[in-house]
Amino acid sequence: MADEREIPKIRTMRGDAEELIKERQVSRLDIATKQYVSQNRAGAVFSAAAGRFLKKAAIYFVILLLLGAGGYFGYQKWLQMREGADAISEAPKPFPKMIAADEQKIITFREALPGELTAKINEERKRLLRFGTIVYLPVKIDQKTGGEKFIDSGEFVKTLSWRSGNVFLENVFPEFNALVAYTDVSRDFSVIFKVRDFARAVGSMLEWERAIAQDFRLFLDGEGLENINQFTFRDEIIKNNDSRVLKNSTSSGGGKTLLAYTIFNKQFLVISTSRDGLALIIDRLIKLPPRN
Repeated sequence: MADEREIPKIRTMRGDAEELIKERQVSRLDIATKQYVSQNRAGAVFSAAAGRFLKKAAIYFVILLLLGAGGYFGYQKWLQMREGADAISEAPKPFPKMIAADEQKIITFREALPGELTAKINEERKRLLRFGTIVYLPVKIDQKTGGEKFIDSGEFVKTLSWRSGNVFLENVFPEFNALVAYTDVSRDFSVIFKVRDFARAVGSMLEWERAIAQDFRLFLDGEGLENINQFTFRDEIIKNNDSRVLKNSTSSGGGKTLLAYTIFNKQFLVISTSRDGLALIIDRLIKLPPRN
């Protein structure tokens, strides 16, 4: 009779677990309970770690938000300060004085009302200042589009509707000085232009003589203005400078000078509403010649 050997049992995970339960007398409920507790502890640890991470992230986010906001508002403030500084640095400035004036007073007119310029100049002529005083009047315009600026020689001539001609306008530099010269007998509106070419300046002024009296009429004082078209310019020496004068008389002898001009040092055209006004300005230019 053959030996009958017992076939060994195959170990399984389930079998091992059952044996362990029997040996330690642990019920399936205990195992499930411990397993549940272990899983919950791990979850609690993970949740706590996640909570701490989120808290730190929120704090960092708030800090970054505050820094960003501070940087933005700081940048905006810097822009405002820079714009203010630029506005100050870009504020319009009048042309430099060509003459040693005793006073400077800015006059402003509105672009929509160019006639204000003549009225403002004549208002200045009514002031009672000591004889020998010269006041420089930089001219500023309030523009229709907003803002303001000092006008140049071409804009000044066009605003007053002077018929000086294109040759004259092309031959003068942008800078000019509008003045009031106070003498013992008159308060004269005067103007100084810097010319590019002496010969062209002489030619353009001789051409303008046909209309200049009418152009200046609102600034003229004296009798016979209704016959102003009958008066003619004549040569005269004023302060050792060749000049041209217009008198309210058709005779070559007397009459009051209504308008006079000269080209000082062949560079500066000076026009004044009296001989005395022109003489005062020439005298000041001789004592302190303008810079080229």
